[in-house]
Amino acid sequence: MQPLTSPNTFAKLAKKETPTLVVAAGADQLASPNLMRIWAKFLRNHEWVLIPSAGHSVAWEDPEAFIRVVLNFIGSD
Repeated sequence: MQPLTSPNTFAKLAKKETPTLVVAAGADQLASPNLMRIWAKFLRNHEWVLIPSAGHSVAWEDPEAFIRVVLNFIGSD
């Protein structure tokens, strides 16, 4: 396992001002939707999306849903 040179913290997230898309996957066993919600609440400007049928590799497991939410977020929809 590669060590983190700059660990993620709630304080670092709270400093982010960039609009952020948080994509959670309903069947993710590594980063569960509940865990993702905890992290997301520290982001000042975020949009929360849950793709219920996908696991940790949401972009591969449900690419159509993933692409749709990303394009909607960036305004290219």
